[in-house]
Amino acid sequence: MKITIVGCGNMGLVYARAFLRYNIVTPANLLLVEKSEIRKQELNALQLGRVVTPSDKAIAESDILIIAVKPQDFRELAGTLKSVIGKDTIVLTIMAGIKIPVLEKLLGHPLIIRAMPNSPVEIGMGITGLPPIKI
Repeated sequence: MKITIVGCGNMGLVYARAFLRYNIVTPANLLLVEKSEIRKQELNALQLGRVVTPSDKAIAESDILIIAVKPQDFRELAGTLKSVIGKDTIVLTIMAGIKIPVLEKLLGHPLIIRAMPNSPVEIGMGITGLPPIKI
């Protein structure tokens, strides 16, 4: 499995650390997306995964792409992500306030899941319910 995390602030790093702690993914298969050079250096020092920019083509190889940026930063980022999301990649967003139809439109991608995990993710005991969907 390959996982990409866009937005490596508090919640993004909670996800990264939980995935590694529970052997869901290896550092080689975990991409951390960051646009700031200074923050990229800080993330590289943590050695959680490979740090890339939002336009990196390796993002397309991800099975799951987690969007953990602040909602106000998403619209600027969406155009760049749209060009690198793989057609079979599941996009999981933990942003509040941006509805699925808006995400689908901005990303040009139909496989979107919204979740509000917060603290349960940190201890690996969170769960998100999904309504029945037709495939």
